[in-house]
Amino acid sequence: MRKMSILLAGVLIFGACAAPVGSPAASPTATAPVTAASPTPTAKPPLKTIKVGVIPISNMVPLYAAQKLGYFADNGLTVETTAATQGAALVSAVVGGSLDFSYSNYISLLAARAQSIDVVAFANMNNVQLKAPNSTSVTVRASDNITSPKDLVGKTIAVSVLNALPWLYARSWLRVHGVDPNSVKYVEVPFPNMGDALATKQVDAAVSTEPFNAILIKAGSVKTIGYPYVESQPGLNLAGWISTSDWVSKNQATAKAFVTAIDKAVKYLADNPSQKIALT
Repeated sequence: MRKMSILLAGVLIFGACAAPVGSPAASPTATAPVTAASPTPTAKPPLKTIKVGVIPISNMVPLYAAQKLGYFADNGLTVETTAATQGAALVSAVVGGSLDFSYSNYISLLAARAQSIDVVAFANMNNVQLKAPNSTSVTVRASDNITSPKDLVGKTIAVSVLNALPWLYARSWLRVHGVDPNSVKYVEVPFPNMGDALATKQVDAAVSTEPFNAILIKAGSVKTIGYPYVESQPGLNLAGWISTSDWVSKNQATAKAFVTAIDKAVKYLADNPSQKIALT
């Protein structure tokens, strides 16, 4: 995961947030004797509460780490999260005003903008690895004789959302390997339900992600046959934080404080990888 860069409608926001400034202690009057007393401590301003949309996948680990390590509070924020299995619902919540901003892949963002919905990305969050493995993979039942994309012709693949990022790159991955994307059927299945869909043979493969992949692989129920993002477009800017242009223009300091806390958590996790599970 690369360090996030703060973007506002394509423009970088530079500089650090200013620390809260308290009122100076009153000077003693001319008639009052001065004694050796400590200055009156200034109270910190109340934390600003922001409502953030998330998806229950491993890409959210830095957010949960920043929460537990106190990095948001250090930057003047209280973060309240709302989870959904599909980004489209979160985009609607952002536009409707019940969320300040949300995590989203960029395909969903572009699809919303194509419908004249006022949403913009203000910070990048995730990029695809330059080489396999990657957190998103195509999994199949461990017992099935499916070992390559060509074995999926005539089969059914689960994707979290049709006409969105996983669906698009499943098709790209098939095409990269010489398979007609239209020779496969695609059905919507939320990430947490993909393991059950495979186990009950509702689907033959799934474009799944972590932490669900690791759980199913450890249980011996699935195997990985490919990595659609990294095999199609390594290094792809995958997802980030989105909001309405109005919210971003009025809350640049808040957006910057949030990203600063996330960046600090990303660095902490990179230096302390054993803490990833403890901090989720």
